[in-house]
Amino acid sequence: MQSMFRFVCSCGRRLIRRREALKTRGISALKVLSRIVLGVCLVALASACQADITISDAFCRGGQVFLHWSDPDTSYTGYNVYRRNQPIDSAEALNSAELVVANARLHSAKDLTASYIAGRLGQQDPNIGLRLSDLGPTLDPLDCLEVMTVRSSGQGYYAIVGLGSDGEEDRAVVPGVNSLTSPVDEVPGSPVPVLETEGSVNVSGYIYPWKTYTWYRRSDEAMRDGEATKVTVTLPANQASQYPTMYYLHAYGGRNNYTVWWNTIVIAPCDYTPGLPYTGNSWWYGYCNSYPCVSSGIVINYTENMLVHMLEWAKASFPVDPNRIILSGGSMGGTGSVSFGMRHPELFAGIYATVPQVNPGLKGMAFQDQLDDIWGPVSLNLPTDEGTGVWNRMNMTQYVADHKEDLPFLKVQNSKNDTVLFWPQIPEFYRNLNASRHGAICAWGQGGHLNSSSGLPPAFLNWDIYSKVRLNQSYVAVSNSSANDDPGGGDPLDGDSVGQMNSGYDWTILSDTADQWSALIKYTAGGAAHADISARRLQSFNFAAGDVLAYSQWNPTTGGVAASGRVTAERNRFFVIPHLTFDAAGMNLAVWKSSKQTTADVAGLDPGAPVDLDQLVVTAVFTDVCYAQPSDRVPAIAILGATGLSQGSLIRLRGTKAVFGQMTAVNASPALVPSYGKVAAAPIGIPRALETLQGKPTELGLLVKTWGVVERSGTDWFTLTQGATKVLVYGSIGSPAPSGLVAVTGIVSETNGPNGERYGVRVRSSSDVVRLLP
Repeated sequence: MQSMFRFVCSCGRRLIRRREALKTRGISALKVLSRIVLGVCLVALASACQADITISDAFCRGGQVFLHWSDPDTSYTGYNVYRRNQPIDSAEALNSAELVVANARLHSAKDLTASYIAGRLGQQDPNIGLRLSDLGPTLDPLDCLEVMTVRSSGQGYYAIVGLGSDGEEDRAVVPGVNSLTSPVDEVPGSPVPVLETEGSVNVSGYIYPWKTYTWYRRSDEAMRDGEATKVTVTLPANQASQYPTMYYLHAYGGRNNYTVWWNTIVIAPCDYTPGLPYTGNSWWYGYCNSYPCVSSGIVINYTENMLVHMLEWAKASFPVDPNRIILSGGSMGGTGSVSFGMRHPELFAGIYATVPQVNPGLKGMAFQDQLDDIWGPVSLNLPTDEGTGVWNRMNMTQYVADHKEDLPFLKVQNSKNDTVLFWPQIPEFYRNLNASRHGAICAWGQGGHLNSSSGLPPAFLNWDIYSKVRLNQSYVAVSNSSANDDPGGGDPLDGDSVGQMNSGYDWTILSDTADQWSALIKYTAGGAAHADISARRLQSFNFAAGDVLAYSQWNPTTGGVAASGRVTAERNRFFVIPHLTFDAAGMNLAVWKSSKQTTADVAGLDPGAPVDLDQLVVTAVFTDVCYAQPSDRVPAIAILGATGLSQGSLIRLRGTKAVFGQMTAVNASPALVPSYGKVAAAPIGIPRALETLQGKPTELGLLVKTWGVVERSGTDWFTLTQGATKVLVYGSIGSPAPSGLVAVTGIVSETNGPNGERYGVRVRSSSDVVRLLP
């Protein structure tokens, strides 16, 4: 009886479907009407015995419409889904409805990702359906489910009709059965995946909870809107605050799974798309929008779009620290980490990639035959939605050479004897990272594809990228390190069999302000090494290409300056300071924007004009005035109002133009006189009387050294005789005054001498007077 009902229902639907065709063939209105009446009666009969297609669920969640229906013992080959702003209550209403899903597949409620994972694990197909609600029941895997991205707010009525083997629609519509009588309230929004299962894992007594979600992809994340995959989130044992986060991309044929990492959230998505060849992986990128035809079309970064949306959801749903997200993966996951992560410096603080493929289009590279099937052949180089050819787009060796901007810090390792993703593509990638002065450390060894960490330098392995880099903090980019090994030219037998590039350095950022950037930098791999230093991802320190920057490198313990000078910025907010030496104790490095003003320039300014001088050495500190001079010594300058300065300090001096007697001076506050280490200022020797020019000594304010025989002395002064000339020495000379032949170091200064002298040498302490002969 049930079979008869199905036959009658089917006949009724066919009559309705062919009504328009009957009209066009000239059949009388009466005959048409009789067939229509018969069709209506048969459809009513079908309704009484339940229609084949029955909509069970229709709702909107997270900016997606979910439409679930059953069709047991179907004879259809697929379905069309229609949408209208008004009820679709008849076959005629389909004509004004929008076809939103064409040829929806049978049994689309089956969880194909679960079947894929079971297959990869060597297990039996669980043959289960997807879920529509958190921890809810699974659907019948024979049912159908379509999930559609909402593009604008509205109310939508949906109807589902079957497709016969001839491709024709069965246009019978039964309101309340295969057509909605109440609309779905459609609201665009962010994705809300469905919680599938949850649990916890005990590691050394610490409990790490985890949750696995079904992720229904949006229209820009898959060729089929609503395609389901999975993502697992593992949380730290203690969830008291925001945590660093590892975004983990699995290897070829891998899957999502819980992953425990101390005090770190781990987000592990699954790169599986039903229908793609081999393992259904897209290599964390995407595939051609005309797949399975790949002789034409556009290659869309579907999977990358999914990763972006998934990360946005995770940041809104878990205590993710958005400044400490590290993208990580190995093999295919390492490939995706580099190709996806390097293009998103706004999302990722750093990338840790093991054995990645960086130029899959290079002749002889692995998996080209499989990638051809989803991206098109290398020879075609199909366009991407980003405007470049897909094989060019995936060439990360060229990308890091062309893109000099700040990228996520990269920690990358490979093996010379890798028989899966081959070594020849790697050396040029490493060298381009170095030449572009990107923040990167690289290492290679002989561990093969699965054990690439084996034998790598400890300084590389022990450098913890997860705790070191942050989006809201600058980092040190090392290039041209003297400790670099040679990766060779691509032949695994060339160069050093095990080695590294630019690793072994560690740092602490000390300041990143509008005025300057500074850091404590160490070399921890033993001994000392020199390298070129840049600062990347600057937060506040701002300058333009062509600006002159001053720098100083000094020992934080002794204060001794190891190097100082000026460099010109190569680009906006980018500098390179060459050939600086570091060891395990560390050196401070400070960089600031130079005004290029000189002490000679200041002499020509009007009183009160702004002054900004750098690379000055403090030569004397007295209670009433301090003195400083540039590295070329002339002319010196007096400093008024600053306290806390110390002799030998290398300073930047900002303030306003003033005068001190006949000297050029600067009014400054202590906050405007930062110090960048200490240098030993060498005095100028003057074995003669002070020379005058325009009524004052040319050495006025300079640190000088002179000598002679003490002729006369008094309290805190004496006179040196140099043949026929005399020089007044005064200040803290000690008591009693020296006698005999002495050498004196001090500042040429104005004074009112006891014998009418207008100028003399002002000593800083009694140690500035050295007795040579009695």
